[in-house]
Amino acid sequence: MPTITDLMDAFKRDRRGQGKQASGVQRYEACLKRFEVWLRNNGSADVAEISDMSVMEFRDYCIEDRGNKSSTVEKHLVSIRAFALWAIRHNHMTSDPTAHIAWPKRRRPAPKPLNPAELVHLWKILADEPEDVHALWRHRRNRLVIHLMYYAGLRRAEVGRLRVSDISLVGGLIYVRESKGDDRAVAIHKDLLPVLAEACAGKLQTDTVVASEKKKAMSSADVGKIFDGWLLRRGLRISAHRLRHTFATQVYRNSRDLLALQHALGHKSADTTKIYTQIDVEDQRSAISHLSPLCNWTNPV
Repeated sequence: MPTITDLMDAFKRDRRGQGKQASGVQRYEACLKRFEVWLRNNGSADVAEISDMSVMEFRDYCIEDRGNKSSTVEKHLVSIRAFALWAIRHNHMTSDPTAHIAWPKRRRPAPKPLNPAELVHLWKILADEPEDVHALWRHRRNRLVIHLMYYAGLRRAEVGRLRVSDISLVGGLIYVRESKGDDRAVAIHKDLLPVLAEACAGKLQTDTVVASEKKKAMSSADVGKIFDGWLLRRGLRISAHRLRHTFATQVYRNSRDLLALQHALGHKSADTTKIYTQIDVEDQRSAISHLSPLCNWTNPV
C-alpha cells in the first residue's frame, strides 16, 4: 500500500494546479512528512490505514509532547485534511480521518497597530528621497508597497498580485483578486490616489503594479524584505502585517462599521474582524481622561 511519501509528488502537483503558492505547498509537505514520521513510529504508515484515531493521537502528541501552539496544530490538521480529500478522489482512501476531529481553539492575539512614534519614523523615511536614480526607483517602489498596505490594508501576497487592470483610478477602487474567486473592492484613499496614478502611468493593463528589480511580480517574500531589510537598515523594526493592523484599527475607530471593515479586509467571517473592535490603549486613555476629578464630588451641582 502507498505511503504519504509515495504519493507526495502527485499531491503537490495537484496543489500547484489548484493555484496554491510554492510556500503553501512546501508547508503542506513539511506537515505531512512530520505526520508520516509519527505514523511510522506508532504503527503503519500506509495511507489506507490512516484513521480518525491516529489523527486524534497525532494532534494530542503535537499539543502535549511537542508543545505546539494551536496555530501550528491547525496547520498540520489542514494539511492532513487536504491530503485526505485528494487521496479520496484518487481512490487511495475511503474517508476523511479529520472529519470528526475537534480542532484546537486558536487564541487570536490582539492587533498591534503602529504607535505614533513608529508612524512618524515611517513617514520620515518615505519623505527622504535619495538622489541616486536607482535608489530613487527602489525608494518609490517601496513607498508604493507601504502605501498599499497602510491605506488599503492589503496583504503581502495581494500587493504582489496586483495588476494595472485591477486599479480603477476614475472609480476610486482597487479590485483585490483572490485565487479562490472571493474578490473584493477597496476604496482608494485620497493620499494613495496620486501614488497609484504615478505607478500605473505608461503601463499595460496586464502589467503588475509593483515590480521587482527584475521587472517581475513581487512575491510575498520580496515584500517582506522591504520590512526585514530596507526599513530595518533605516532604524525601523516593524512587520508588514502591522500596517494591515494599523489600517483596520483606524478604519474601525473612525467608522465603527464592522461590516465595511470585514469587506475591506477580505475576511470570510466577522468573528475574525472582531479583534479590531477591542478598545485600544488610546481609546481607553481618552475614556479615562473624562472621569470627573475626585474633588468635584465635594461640591455637587
